[in-house]
Amino acid sequence: MKVIKKSGRIEDFDEKKLGTSILNAALDAKTNLTQGDINNITKEIYTEIKKIRNEKTSSYELFALTITILKNQGFKNLAKEYASYSINS
Repeated sequence: MKVIKKSGRIEDFDEKKLGTSILNAALDAKTNLTQGDINNITKEIYTEIKKIRNEKTSSYELFALTITILKNQGFKNLAKEYASYSINS
C-alpha cells in the first residue's frame, strides 16, 4: 500500500509510524493505550483502507479513516486530539 503525502511524495504505508502518531496523540489527550490497543487500531485502519483502495491512498483519506476508527472504538477524546496533533505536526 502506498500513501500519497500532502507534498505529493509517495511513501509506503508504515503501520509503525501511524501507531506512533496515535500514541503521541494519546499521551497529549492523557488517554491510556496499551501496545495491543495501538496494534488493533492500526490493523483495523490498514484493513479498512485496503477495502477502499487497493494500491494507493492519500494521507487525507488515511487521516479521516483514523479519526473514524478511533471514534468507533470509543476513543472520542483521542480522535479529537489526533485531529489536532496531526494538523499541527
